[in-house]
Amino acid sequence: MTRFLMMCFVFPLLAGCALAPYEDDGITKKAATLAGIAAPTPEPAEFVRAQRPAGEQGYLPVGVTPPAREEAPRDAAAVTALEEELNAARDKSRAFATRPPPQATYDGSTPPKVEKPPPELMPQ
Repeated sequence: MTRFLMMCFVFPLLAGCALAPYEDDGITKKAATLAGIAAPTPEPAEFVRAQRPAGEQGYLPVGVTPPAREEAPRDAAAVTALEEELNAARDKSRAFATRPPPQATYDGSTPPKVEKPPPELMPQ
């Protein structure tokens, strides 16, 4: 029973301490830093801060709440029109995938013609 309790509590704690250096600002990182196991996260150098954009970024960073959407949700007519458009595209794809294969024009009666390579490519 004690081994089970140890596996349930001690092993996750050890795993958290082992992964603490890879965590940015979590409780495990703070505890490991206070215990002296992990080093504190250094501030970025000046040239790094100069390269980072101050305002608009091309992505939404983790932990930042996205802004509210400017578009209004679709009404019932727009949803129906979109469903019809998607169903038409699906039916077109299915029709293309299930079309019969084209008939082959080669009847097998004439041998294929193979041209000799140019003399400059032939071995000497």
